[in-house]
Amino acid sequence: MRNRNKKMELAAKSNTRYTYCNTPETTVLLDIVQNVDKLYNYIRKNAGGSVSAEKANKHRKSFLLLAMQIEKKIAEIAQDVNYHNCKNSGTLKIMLDTALGEQEG
Repeated sequence: MRNRNKKMELAAKSNTRYTYCNTPETTVLLDIVQNVDKLYNYIRKNAGGSVSAEKANKHRKSFLLLAMQIEKKIAEIAQDVNYHNCKNSGTLKIMLDTALGEQEG
C-alpha cells in the first residue's frame, strides 16, 4: 500500500487499525487475523441464509475459546520470560461471557 491517498482514506475509517510488525511471529498472526475478519464478516452477512444461525454460533464459540487459549499462552510465555507488559483483552472476556451465557440459556 504505497499510495499515500489510499492510506489516508483507510485511516479516516473508524474501524481501521494500523499494525507495525516487529517479528515474523506477529506477521503470521496478522495474516490469520485478516482471514478471521473476512470469514466472520461473511458468516455475519449470511447467518440465517446460506449459513445457519446454529452453525454460525457454534463456530463463533469455538473461535472465542481458541482466542482465549492463545491469550493464556501469551500470558504463560510472558510470565516465563519475566515480561510484564501484556494485557488481557476485555473484549474477548465480554464476548466469551456472552457466548457461554447463550449456551447455558
